[in-house]
Amino acid sequence: MIVRWLVVGVAVAGLALVSGCSVDQRADDAARQAGRFVNALRANDLGTACELLAPNTASHLTRPHETCGQALPTLSLPVGDVRDASVWSDRAQVHTSDDTLFLVELDSGWRVDAAGCTRAERDTYDCTLASG
Repeated sequence: MIVRWLVVGVAVAGLALVSGCSVDQRADDAARQAGRFVNALRANDLGTACELLAPNTASHLTRPHETCGQALPTLSLPVGDVRDASVWSDRAQVHTSDDTLFLVELDSGWRVDAAGCTRAERDTYDCTLASG
């Protein structure tokens, strides 16, 4: 299942100019959570990786009678090191050495909304794991 994501770069740049340092801290927080997700995958800690998924993403991942921990390894998601993060509103884009992840900020903190993403066109990404 490949889902296409649209990224609005102008919104990212505009919010960064308006928000200043708070964007940097939020980007650091998003990058840290993405790193936790990638490290959990690398360590085969599927419970932690599943906890770091946004609820909608987790629900789109599984089929009836299948757990997140059973479904997640079948995707063979990349597990590269986090390089940078950008934040706009309640969304973040995090680049690793071999992937792009998208996160959403919820009351419980940053959660992975899409992973295994590669650039398809100028502002779109094809993602192996996404909320639908």
